[in-house]
Amino acid sequence: MLVRHLRKVEVERENGHARDLTVPEALEVHRLRHADGRSGAKHRLRRADGRDDGDLAAIVRRSAGILGIEIAADAAALIAARSRGTPRVANRLLRRVRDEVQVAGSTNITVEAAATALQGLQIDEAGLDATDRKLLTVMIDKFNGGPVGVAAMAALLGESADALEDVFEPYLLRIGFIDRTPQGRVVTDAARAHLGKDSTSLWGKR
Repeated sequence: MLVRHLRKVEVERENGHARDLTVPEALEVHRLRHADGRSGAKHRLRRADGRDDGDLAAIVRRSAGILGIEIAADAAALIAARSRGTPRVANRLLRRVRDEVQVAGSTNITVEAAATALQGLQIDEAGLDATDRKLLTVMIDKFNGGPVGVAAMAALLGESADALEDVFEPYLLRIGFIDRTPQGRVVTDAARAHLGKDSTSLWGKR
């Protein structure tokens, strides 16, 4: 059967980062899988727009019920807000928070317990992890915020340029923490404010 419609999705690696890809709308997106020829890492396709926090909080509450642990509504909302817009990341964070809570001897997840666990995982309010923050911080500290070429950015993380574009960059672009320019990537004012950095760059005062 011919497919007449295309849908924009993201190719998501196992750590929750993703890149855009256009595929036929009729494909069962949740079943699509392929292996990266460079690294062998598994990918998954998902909708590019992501889920809103309300939807994700509902997913977290439902998953908590399946896991057999009680969770407060504000705790579910906190986990959802740091889940990068993806149910898979939300469920992964929920499991990690549950593990921390159970180790502490509790049978329910309060917002205080969730905040403590997420802090231990180094997941901040924007959903950034330690690697995301390292990339942005080094771009600001060593390159004055950019523009920075993809190869130089990849070297900062000890990754290939392909890995940077496929894994680390898409979420930072989606939330407006970096911009693409003909000269390279630039850290935005929003990212600087999030990291508590000043707004001086090679392009001057912003």
